[in-house]
Amino acid sequence: MAAAIATVSAPSTDATPVTDRAASAAAVTTTTFNPVADTLVAEYNAGGNFGARTTFAVDAAAIQRAFVKFSVAGLTEPVASAKLRLHVADVTGSASDVGGRWSLMSNTAWSESLVTFRNQPAIDGALLGTVGRVVRN
Repeated sequence: MAAAIATVSAPSTDATPVTDRAASAAAVTTTTFNPVADTLVAEYNAGGNFGARTTFAVDAAAIQRAFVKFSVAGLTEPVASAKLRLHVADVTGSASDVGGRWSLMSNTAWSESLVTFRNQPAIDGALLGTVGRVVRN
């Protein structure tokens, strides 16, 4: 699935000196990472695996969770910011008053082809953020 991308920005290590604040603020390196695995789990189909789907959809109709994994490599400077970008489908019913929550997980060994609602890894890490109201694109 290519439903999400993560973009991280870090200060540039370019050897060229920066002489003003405006140029200094712009001197960052941006790197984009595509997911290496993503799937969803759904209470209504507790033994089902959705890892082969090309898109995923979660809503409040039942307990559903999306899992997205990134392999972040090649960064040489501390991360100054990170953004997770998701796309809301342009279909009826895709809008929601609550877009969800994003959290870290200690178990990153899950496989998109094996995880189900019954065997899903614990979401046991820090809450990274919440998404408010979303509208169809």
